[in-house]
Amino acid sequence: MVNFSEIQRKLKATDLKSSFFKSYNENKNFYIPKQARFTARFFQAATNFGAMFFLAKLFNEEAFLSEHGVTSTVNSMLIMSVLTPLCVGFCVAIYIWSVFTKAWSSRRILTAETILDFLQLLVWGFGFLAGIIQMGKGCPASFSTTTPCPLYNWFLAWAGFTTAGFLVGFVLDCKTWHTVLFAERELDSELLLDINRTTRMNR
Repeated sequence: MVNFSEIQRKLKATDLKSSFFKSYNENKNFYIPKQARFTARFFQAATNFGAMFFLAKLFNEEAFLSEHGVTSTVNSMLIMSVLTPLCVGFCVAIYIWSVFTKAWSSRRILTAETILDFLQLLVWGFGFLAGIIQMGKGCPASFSTTTPCPLYNWFLAWAGFTTAGFLVGFVLDCKTWHTVLFAERELDSELLLDINRTTRMNR
């Protein structure tokens, strides 16, 4: 006789480790691709530290920043560059926490990641564009890292890389949501065996 409670149990997510090991067939717990996601996190952190390095050097160039009207942009992005590693670290840490606590379902993890990626994308993208527009043609291209203008250009370059990193992260989030919401539901293999066994018994 078929144990319907057991079948029902198999249809529901019962372990947060399913975010690592199961497929896209559960409402709260489903597989989230990790390799591309963690690679994007590493890229975001690395490019953020690049931007932070040049922002820290620009912080002391008060005369240059005031002359070109970019003081608020540089100061704001310096604060953002300090907060970004915390956000990136949190997005990685929640996968570790989810193994030990059922409070973090796959759906909650992906929701948190999507919100943070979107906010970071907005802030970094806005700072990058504001920095370009405010400076205009005030700083010609140069590979020097000692004078204010090249330092500013290097900051913009790394800010652009960081923006691209969070854009990639947000695209990965949206792709996973699309797969979760629209993927075909697949029955558990053991459940299919139970159904086939019941069908044969009733013939």
